[in-house]
Order: sequence, then structure tokens, then C-alpha cells
Amino acid sequence: MLIPQQTTPSPDAAGLAPATLPTLCAAIIAILSVFRLLASLAASRKVPVGHVPAGQDAAAAGPGLAGSDLTGPVRVGPFPVALLIVAVAIAGLFGLMLFGPVACAAIIVLTGMPVLGERRWLPIALCTAGAMAAAWPLQ
Repeated sequence: MLIPQQTTPSPDAAGLAPATLPTLCAAIIAILSVFRLLASLAASRKVPVGHVPAGQDAAAAGPGLAGSDLTGPVRVGPFPVALLIVAVAIAGLFGLMLFGPVACAAIIVLTGMPVLGERRWLPIALCTAGAMAAAWPLQ
């Protein structure tokens, strides 16, 4: 919906609207995201939420959010993580609207990396600085 509004028709495009490729890419990403979410849901039904299989330490349990004490991963279903990722995207959108691209990059990286499982402060700080530097020319 947003992509066609941001493009103008071009008579020299061999019959294709300029919004065709971005719209197609957005649709493919959405479809693959739904497939990935369904695959995560199917995998989470095999192992109970919060359960680490016998003979496997918590670090090898796979990706997931850290427990309340932030000492190690705990397996969670795909929906809480998906909701947190949507919340990160919404926070980034508000940051973009209110403060600009640099703040948006900082908000998305600072909130997104912990949601995706990163707990070390140095990679979070370096990625945040890199994202802010990449967004600086967009100001």
C-alpha cells in the first residue's frame, strides 16, 4: 500500500509500473515470514516451552529469550518473540516519525538485538554505532 503511493508512473518502463519490483519483494518477504512463523510454531510444539531436553545444557537449547535473571536462554514459543519484533518495528517507526533516521536506527538496534538473543554489550554498542553512522546521510 505504501510503495505505490511513493512512486510515480513512468511511460518508459516497458509497461511495468515502477512500484512492481518493490511490491513483489515486499510480498515475497511477507510470504516467507509466514512460512517461517509456521515452521517455528511446529517446532515449538515438539519441545515444551521452557523445557531443555535431557542431556543438553541451556546454552545448546537454541535461540530464545533469556530468563528473567538474564543468565541463559529459555525456550519460548514463536508468538511472544514475534510480538516483541513487531513492537521493535513499531518503536522504530515512531522514532523515525518523531526524531529521524538516526534515532530510528538506534531504537531498532538497541531494542532489536536483545529481542533476537544478543546479550553482550559490545556487539550491541558497535552495531548501534554502525547503524547510526549508516543512517546519518539520510538526515
